[in-house]
Amino acid sequence: MEGVPRLSGSVSMSKKSVDLNEKFAKRTLNGMSVAVFFIFLFIILVTADQFLKLYIVNNVELGGQINIIDNFFSIYYARNTGSAFSLFADKSWGIYFLSGISALLGLAIFIFMIIASNHEMKLLGFAFCLLSSGAVGNLIDRLRLRYVVDFLRFDFGTYTFPIFNFADMCAVIGTILFICIIIFASKYFEIFWNILFPKKEKDETARKEKKAKKEKKPKKEKRRKSDSDDDDEDEDDEEDDEDGEDNEEDNEEDVDGDGNDAESEESDDYNDESGDGYVAFGEGSDEDAD
Repeated sequence: MEGVPRLSGSVSMSKKSVDLNEKFAKRTLNGMSVAVFFIFLFIILVTADQFLKLYIVNNVELGGQINIIDNFFSIYYARNTGSAFSLFADKSWGIYFLSGISALLGLAIFIFMIIASNHEMKLLGFAFCLLSSGAVGNLIDRLRLRYVVDFLRFDFGTYTFPIFNFADMCAVIGTILFICIIIFASKYFEIFWNILFPKKEKDETARKEKKAKKEKKPKKEKRRKSDSDDDDEDEDDEEDDEDGEDNEEDNEEDVDGDGNDAESEESDDYNDESGDGYVAFGEGSDEDAD
């Protein structure tokens, strides 16, 4: 009885996984509308990033600073030839390397966003939207200016956090959300992975079918054996019934035979008695004659 709750829990988990697979397996019209929404959101985020950078370039001098919160947050115009948070900024080849990486990642993540959205996987679609918009926003700067405009600065006492921009912020938030999905909603991400690479799912289904067939064969054999055993038992019962009927008939015949024997004996006794009477009567007649 202790194992019953575990069995029910495993069954419920399997039902949930099946429901999730059925829910996200096919493309739907609602999924297409979700994809269109995320495409518009992608355009809005990239446009907002470029607008903010253009405003900073036109209104703030290079190296200029506008304090928003004293000794904590300020607008500081800086040029970054590296990646997010000024990585690879001191390398001459960094701008070309990062441009190629940004282009490939931006295109791949944008495609992932559309696939996830078409299958109504909204959380993953939102994460991919943030990631792709951040990658494309900085890619436009590298292709157009050969550097990235950074303007968000945070100071923590004597320590200054690496200056970043709106595109970096979108990319970081999208990355954090994506990692949280992998850690805390692994089944959700596994379904998306199976959508991207369906061969694994096909192999698993084929294995399950083979296992089911193997399990069905011994069951059929057991059923056949049980059916044959039942038939044999029925035949034995029929034979026993026939033997019982024969025995009853024999018993009836024996009873009839005993009755006949008793009647014959009674008739013989009667005949003997009558014979003796006849003899006595004869002897009486002889005596009268004398």
